[in-house]
Amino acid sequence: MRLTTNREFFEIEPWDAYDVLESMAIIHDRKDKLFRNKENVFFNDPEKVVMKEDYSENSLFPENSYIEKLFNIVKKIALDLYPDLNVVPTKNYVSFKKGRKHNVIAIWPKENSLEIVLNAKLGTILDENELIYDISNRLWTSAQYALRFDETTNIENVKNLIKQTYKQVK
Repeated sequence: MRLTTNREFFEIEPWDAYDVLESMAIIHDRKDKLFRNKENVFFNDPEKVVMKEDYSENSLFPENSYIEKLFNIVKKIALDLYPDLNVVPTKNYVSFKKGRKHNVIAIWPKENSLEIVLNAKLGTILDENELIYDISNRLWTSAQYALRFDETTNIENVKNLIKQTYKQVK
């Protein structure tokens, strides 16, 4: 349930977390130190918990918009190259994953363009056309390059960058 391998962030429901903590408290004979927050009215009823919003491509790239057109171009490029990629919309971007866990690229909507984030470390991508820029200051673990995509961007150059990135993702 760990979200990333280099950080202590986990995805777990509160009632499951409480069960783990309760077990630990029992083992160490410290159940007297364990208590529930009384304000959490949903704690014992998972059915009442508001589930996180279902994200979609349309929520990020509105239908018939300019950025939807751009997104569909990049999506077609990526899936034509690698039909095994899984397209996973999130709150802020659409991820293209190799398998279930490993992002190859992520597409972020911008006002009049897309930002394509490449899951590659600095110094690992050959970019003769100077499309990519350094995003290592964002402190993401493996995505350290990105590029802007609009109708003037050369598609063959984008394909080349996606291919290089795909080869690096385990």
